[in-house]
Amino acid sequence: MKKTIILLGLISFVVVLSPSNARAQDAAVPTTNRWRHVVGPCQFQIANMFGGYFDVPHEHNDSMPQVGIYYLPEVGSKAPHVLYGGFSLDCWSSQDTDVYAALGAKPANGQWMRYSPSLYSPQLTPLEKGAHPQNVILKGKNWTGIGLTIDETTGDKEKRARMFSFCLIHKAQALCGSTPVVWLADPKHNDLWMMKSILQSVVFSDPTIPVSPSASPATSTSTK
Repeated sequence: MKKTIILLGLISFVVVLSPSNARAQDAAVPTTNRWRHVVGPCQFQIANMFGGYFDVPHEHNDSMPQVGIYYLPEVGSKAPHVLYGGFSLDCWSSQDTDVYAALGAKPANGQWMRYSPSLYSPQLTPLEKGAHPQNVILKGKNWTGIGLTIDETTGDKEKRARMFSFCLIHKAQALCGSTPVVWLADPKHNDLWMMKSILQSVVFSDPTIPVSPSASPATSTSTK
């Protein structure tokens, strides 16, 4: 009788450790994506696209502001017309005041108004006549987005740009940035579609899950 009990116990032990059961147990445990990035309180994944990649230059330096940069080629066949070099991403609070401050403008009385004279000032001023503000629709897997383009109306006419400002809102945080997408003197080249493609690849992560160590993002495979 005792031998029978021991034999049954050994069989059960082998079944528990069989490869099929081990794979089933592994599948039930969420895995941490090795390319998950951290910018302040924001944790997210972002695809490497158009020959570019994302990095946080001062991720482990408390004395430097934590700003992420999406690097894009500056020269060569893959270099964008306007986005060459890349753009930055900051982490803000998702409070309306902070989001609109990141955008540099706020909707009021049915139109976009610019903060003036300083950030967070309660005073708002109308945009210039030639600013042509336009809402940009952004959709993500687990975030809501707000985007805005505003044409520059001052400075050298050959260097004026259509600026694209955006915030991707997830729970208490918002991933925000601003970059030119069109040179107004050359409107046929518009990189807004490229920006939307990159941003819509963002997936926010649960900040309670530790980030896995990874190799340099520059060595990863680009998505096209």
